Amino acid sequence: MTNSQLIEAQKDTGRHLLRTLSEILNTREIYLAGGMLREHYFNRPGNDYDIYAYTPDIDEEFLLPLIRGIEGFEDFDYKEHHTEEDFDDECYAWTDYNSILINFILEGSYEGEIVQLIFLKRQPVTPRDYIEHGFAVNISKIWQTPHNEPVFTEQFVQAVTEKYLVFNWDFAGKVNYAYIRKIMNRFPDFDVDENTIGNLNRNFALAGYL
Repeated sequence: MTNSQLIEAQKDTGRHLLRTLSEILNTREIYLAGGMLREHYFNRPGNDYDIYAYTPDIDEEFLLPLIRGIEGFEDFDYKEHHTEEDFDDECYAWTDYNSILINFILEGSYEGEIVQLIFLKRQPVTPRDYIEHGFAVNISKIWQTPHNEPVFTEQFVQAVTEKYLVFNWDFAGKVNYAYIRKIMNRFPDFDVDENTIGNLNRNFALAGYL
């Protein structure tokens, strides 16, 4: 399968996941967002599907069996909170303020692709608010709902047109340097905001690299 074919297959899978989950969970407030859609924009296959929704009005003891019972959904379980020791380039959801917003995360696979279902508490933000204001970097602020094509936020457009990455850790409450380095490596020809460069330099100095 070529990259183009894989990308089209992933797009079809994303639409199918959104529509299936929207029906099963009885909600239109469900969003595919972040890295998968970002990578597709740059004609690269994505790594996983991050899907955001309010926690449904279903008793929690029944929700996981319900998800596991969806055709094609495999190995779904609760994703554990991360500690300082295993904080890596994908772990930016469980820190400080974000733990107030996120109820829990279910992780599993569908057709061999990793899927994360991030269930938000109903207050104080909507899933769209979380994506547009809570995501750590502007170039990931892109989302899609069950019956629409991807939506590019103003921040995403700025990142692409100006080739300028802006990181914001207000929601996370803690800077994830591994995640910053991952995004910078994905976009080596993009400039990075001065505050992030300062944070990286201080981090390198503390680690004994400067």
